Amino acid sequence: MNPQLNANEPGVLTCWKDIAQYLGKGVRTVQRWEREFGLPVRRPDGIYHKSPVIAHKRDLDAWLESRWSGRSARRAPDIPYDVNALSPVSELILSSQELRNTHSQLLLETSAALAALVKSCNTLTSLRMNIRSSSQPPRR
Repeated sequence: MNPQLNANEPGVLTCWKDIAQYLGKGVRTVQRWEREFGLPVRRPDGIYHKSPVIAHKRDLDAWLESRWSGRSARRAPDIPYDVNALSPVSELILSSQELRNTHSQLLLETSAALAALVKSCNTLTSLRMNIRSSSQPPRR
């Protein structure tokens, strides 16, 4: 076996699950990263699809450093905090809370009106049944 591919080394990950756990992602995510972004995993010679994989932690760390820049490197320069900049958002939040409260109140009112309508319908049905029974001549 190639000494570079010794799976018993502590720095070698021997399956997709271990690689995913090391990177803090799901198995399907790291498989997609291999396919789309060239995540450095190794396979047996001549076999590329659905074969066992291994990866060296140092290779994964180097790949992460080269492919994924830190958020702090892309961070915008410090801009002084402006309270007025949040004002429209705060207004929208308050407006949505008012709408939610109004919606809840309308649901309660609609529910009460529907219960009253059902009660009225039941009362009318009973009255109609009483009228029918009293207007029919007795059977012989």
